[in-house]
Amino acid sequence: MPEIKKVLFPVDFSPQCRSAAPFVKSWIGHFRARLTLLHAMVILPESNVTYGIDVVATLRKQTRESATASMQALAEQEFGSAAAGRVLEEGNAAEIISHYARTEGMDLIMMPTHGFGPLRRFLNG
Repeated sequence: MPEIKKVLFPVDFSPQCRSAAPFVKSWIGHFRARLTLLHAMVILPESNVTYGIDVVATLRKQTRESATASMQALAEQEFGSAAAGRVLEEGNAAEIISHYARTEGMDLIMMPTHGFGPLRRFLNG
């Protein structure tokens, strides 16, 4: 059996994410693994905003504050004290998840599907 000591759970605060949380909690309990929650924030590029840098800075700050509050709530409600690490990064989710998993030596990445129907799931894999 593989040794699983570090589990990464990318979160987007969706109903699918919350429905996967009990499975993640079960796995980290079974393997006595350390859990890290990771959220990739998507923020509009500055070039798409025509009102100047102050709007972008405000948007970034408010998005980070909202994501931090959502992360705190999810961690407490779903994992209690089991959630050891909470990471917020800005950018493309796939790139952030793969980079973080690789650089931090994660043994397992657990994440739910997007919740699309069977046809979409077949097309997307």
